[in-house]
Amino acid sequence: IDEVLNEKEKNILFMRYGITPYVRTYTCCEIGKLYGVSRQEISRIEIRAKRKLLLFYRNNGLSKKEATFKYVK
Repeated sequence: IDEVLNEKEKNILFMRYGITPYVRTYTCCEIGKLYGVSRQEISRIEIRAKRKLLLFYRNNGLSKKEATFKYVK
């Protein structure tokens, strides 16, 4: 993930899905307040990050099943 996403994108995805080190899921509104941006901007960043990951997997010949993360709980 580190080679594909910048720190902000990575943190937003981790917060949205409750991936370690975050112990719960956060709403776009909650994350937006932390970053000082709107919930719509958080949603756009989340979508952009997911697309980046999908392209990375496709370009590297990985299926969704083969794609594992070291950050998953």
